Amino acid sequence: ILLFLRQGQFKPYWFETGSTGFLFQLMMEQGASLLELEQSLAEGDLISTFDVGDIGVEALLFQSGYLTISGEEQCGEETLYRLDYPNFEVRRSLNRELLKHVARYRRQATEQSRELCDSLADNDFDTFGKYLGALFAAIPYQWHESGDLARYEAWYASMLYSSLLAIGVEVRVEESTSHGRSDMVLLHAGQVFVFEFKMAREGEDAETEMVRTMRQIRDKGYAEKYRSRDEPVHLLGVLFGREARNVIAVRAEPL
Repeated sequence: ILLFLRQGQFKPYWFETGSTGFLFQLMMEQGASLLELEQSLAEGDLISTFDVGDIGVEALLFQSGYLTISGEEQCGEETLYRLDYPNFEVRRSLNRELLKHVARYRRQATEQSRELCDSLADNDFDTFGKYLGALFAAIPYQWHESGDLARYEAWYASMLYSSLLAIGVEVRVEESTSHGRSDMVLLHAGQVFVFEFKMAREGEDAETEMVRTMRQIRDKGYAEKYRSRDEPVHLLGVLFGREARNVIAVRAEPL
């Protein structure tokens, strides 16, 4: 409040005055990702945990104010709490800082994020794949060794998720349909982009895995709910390589 009164501008002062290093390190150690944490369900004892030496990422995010309770769900005798960001500023700032922390950015996060969005807006999916590869290539090898990123396709997806949220575009995760849930949906430039992320299986041909990925998007009807928007809808499969530690293929098809 004092910073706002002094400068007379709306900015995420609360976020800027905190330290996120310990939080991001814990996320790496536990293999958690913000893409999975948004709209997650937590038990009552989880969000009331205060032991810093033995605390989950959801509990720490809640206790430190980065997540708040957006609703309750009853499961038998147990009450579950749905967690979400308290506001747009916290959501955007947290993802921007995570992006800088993991990728050790030497360029402004917003610059690379806009390049990704611009290539999608232009339907230049080859360029999008190149920018995405550059994003993952910026992750130091030490993070791969300590966090074992190759085990978690969600971490790679989270890098794109955080990059998009860093500039405030509309991103939806785990969008449910009658047959399943899409990994991520981006609404941008009057278009809809439905993403499915896969980690290539060891020894399996990338083309075979990509065909399976695109078939899953169509068979599960991930994009059907967006037909009524009367906007171009693109289905995007993004394939990561366990050994390559990067994106190895991107494919886009119209709905």
